[in-house]
Amino acid sequence: MVNSNERGRAFELVVRRALLAYAVKKRVLIEETENSKKREPVEGKYFNELDAETQHSFVSGAWAFSRWVDEQGWFDNATKMVLDRVPDNKAKERDPTDIRLRITYNNGNAEEKNISVKHMHSALCHPRLPSLAQQCGFEKGSKVDKDYRESYKKIWNEFYSKVKRLKRKVETYSELDKIDKSYRRNWLYEPLQLNTIKFLNEKANNEEGAATFFKYLVGDVDYYVLKNDKDFIEVKHFSGVETPKGFKITYPYKSKTTFLMEFNNGWNISMRLHTASSRIENKGKAHMTEKMDPICKNLKNLIRIDKVSI
Repeated sequence: MVNSNERGRAFELVVRRALLAYAVKKRVLIEETENSKKREPVEGKYFNELDAETQHSFVSGAWAFSRWVDEQGWFDNATKMVLDRVPDNKAKERDPTDIRLRITYNNGNAEEKNISVKHMHSALCHPRLPSLAQQCGFEKGSKVDKDYRESYKKIWNEFYSKVKRLKRKVETYSELDKIDKSYRRNWLYEPLQLNTIKFLNEKANNEEGAATFFKYLVGDVDYYVLKNDKDFIEVKHFSGVETPKGFKITYPYKSKTTFLMEFNNGWNISMRLHTASSRIENKGKAHMTEKMDPICKNLKNLIRIDKVSI
């Protein structure tokens, strides 16, 4: 069965194919980089394993985006387009781009168009808690980074010990939830969130730290987000975003799993924590895996969002 990450990869593949085909239709010379070509076999396998309805939805969404691109004039008077698939590790450098188009025009000018592709979700990115200090601009291995990681690991190990005292053979969250549905929320999520908030307020709530963390969440380049949904696509214009100088945190925000960051540039971003695995234990140790879903709650008031019917 194709999981959510693999579905996203499959949709991205279809978008790349549609852009290349549309450029050919517009009589634009095309070039696809090796970074893009080498992803075709695996992502093609993901697409082939999808049900027919999902495949149709992906293809329709990709072609709707290509038509939108044409309406924006990206290919007008273009002579060549180079399509690149940006490596995932670029996200650590505050570049959320998945697909980068380098378009050359007949007057000799060239432009880059950065595209982030999302399948039916609105999270800005998926930060992992262990690297929080680095997300705020501190070097990996620095004292600040090491101290934060120690506090993070302590919470996980204490949670794991509590679970084992509760019932020795519990290894998955589904087993734990059958005993106590609030256990994970009270003894893992809340301590982790409080630890995260403490770090952010103490180490990043200043002009430099707020700017660095915000750019990690939102990105530090101009780009477009393509989000597909059931009957339409959305194209979100992330360009010219003002950099904040500080923030205010509200916790809990609706639940103990979430806090709200209100940046002083007007962006309100909820930070929901959830586990990234079904397992509490791995090889007899705490399976420390979770991620955040940062979602801007007032995005439609901040940037242009185009909605295109499929």
